[in-house]
Amino acid sequence: MFRLKTSRRAIIWSMAALLMGTSTAIYAADPLNNTTITIKGLHCAGCAKKVKSKLTAVANVKSAEVDHQSGLATVKVVESKSASPRALWEAVESADAKPTKLVGPDGTFTSKPNT
Repeated sequence: MFRLKTSRRAIIWSMAALLMGTSTAIYAADPLNNTTITIKGLHCAGCAKKVKSKLTAVANVKSAEVDHQSGLATVKVVESKSASPRALWEAVESADAKPTKLVGPDGTFTSKPNT
């Protein structure tokens, strides 16, 4: 019987749990069309709804999904368009939440982007 080393087994289980546990992980796998934002301060579904409303108001945003349990927001933009990373960051801030990481087509940011 094939046995994995403990560290490899832990990595495989972690990856499986991530993929099965939240649909936002699937969106995050396609950075050409999506931006994923890690957010602190999402205490309830109402907080997530407020962030989602602010994100969908940003120019060229097609849709946004926000999960208060995982602290992740996934933003889809209109095809052949882009959304300003700074505008997305500021939208989260305007909803009284704290973005800590933004990953999208324009790069990865851990502080407010300049563009």
